Amino acid sequence: ARHATEVDAYWAAVRELDKEALASLDGDGLGAGAGGWRDGTLPAFFPALDPALAQFDGIVWHARDFEVPAGLAGKELLLSLPAIDDCDGVWIDGELIGATMNNWTQPRRYALAAGLAAGTHRMVIAALDMAGQGGLANGPMTLATRNGGTIDLAGAWKWHRGGGIPRMPLPARRDVSKEPGTEPHEPAAIYNAMMAPCIAYPVRGAIWYQGESNAGEPDAYRKLLPLLMNSWRAKSGNPDMAWGIVQLAAFMDFAENEPAQGGWAFLREAQFRGAADGRGGMISATDLGEAKDIHPRRKREVGERLSSWARNTVYGEAAVAWKGPELASAKRDGARVVCAFANASQLLLRDGSEPGGFALAGADGRFVWARARIDGSTVVVEADGVTEPREVAYAWQNNPERANLVNGAMLPAVPFRVAIPR
Repeated sequence: ARHATEVDAYWAAVRELDKEALASLDGDGLGAGAGGWRDGTLPAFFPALDPALAQFDGIVWHARDFEVPAGLAGKELLLSLPAIDDCDGVWIDGELIGATMNNWTQPRRYALAAGLAAGTHRMVIAALDMAGQGGLANGPMTLATRNGGTIDLAGAWKWHRGGGIPRMPLPARRDVSKEPGTEPHEPAAIYNAMMAPCIAYPVRGAIWYQGESNAGEPDAYRKLLPLLMNSWRAKSGNPDMAWGIVQLAAFMDFAENEPAQGGWAFLREAQFRGAADGRGGMISATDLGEAKDIHPRRKREVGERLSSWARNTVYGEAAVAWKGPELASAKRDGARVVCAFANASQLLLRDGSEPGGFALAGADGRFVWARARIDGSTVVVEADGVTEPREVAYAWQNNPERANLVNGAMLPAVPFRVAIPR
């Protein structure tokens, strides 16, 4: 009861902070002139609504009207929503009907024991992101009765950017049925529950397919990933444990106007650096993602690339190729930049007539899309208006859909962004 009271008070205070945006929902409703509210489609993570939200930590409000038919009026309903990163409050007709605090992995289930009257109702969802990626994951959005009557809530919504992270503490989640250290986000909880019981089991290596939830903290990840790898090696008694790391797949809408975004690209670089300890290896999956799905479905190719890594590096099958092209050097040649690649005995294109995904920046630091052509194991890059290139980037986007450079094994080139020696 105490926790519920604290949650109610927290969301009441949050609504007060963004009262102007919420007040604009009144009056004429959710029409075209609804006070700066914009069209969007749910479920979706923040950047799918607007790329400018890729690095936003704070609240995005979502609202829509829906109809309860007479046949479902007054019946007990269950609201089902996908996992929301990280916290949420949900209101129907201004009444808070459910909230979850700081649990981005848990699909939401909120009961409406008394149901709703027939007619039009308004639902408002506050999605509060504390760090990294924010918004609604893929999953059902429905109001349903026990006997199968369903109202589908996915699709067209309105959204409004609210304030940043409220400067007040989150209500602590309390569950007396659980022992301390058993919540997934508590330090060492997952390790103690899932790895500690089997860490001594003799294995040759491990594979690591993770990083989405850390996309906003690449500097920390660059340190934490090697620490994790070495802690497992120490605990297992196997200092030579191999690690196969999967680089983040493409995600979010392609950004035509941002040839070098950062965002997920920085986390991909942290994964690449973390694998470079001589006992680790990284396979890239930038060509296997889906703009609207943070969990892409093309897992077979991921498994095949990891298998090639293990066969080559752990089991000694030297003929098995597993590395994609990696930048070896970038040198200026007048207004052009010559990028030389390792693992590039044969540079090819996955599609298209010329290499895509390359960008150059001059002294002003502004990246523009560049033309590129393959010359043996190098790619020559140049861009209109960039006469003295200072930086070159490739696939340096959340969703680098233009990146198409591969080697003879059809393995994708690893993303990079580097300064060019003057």
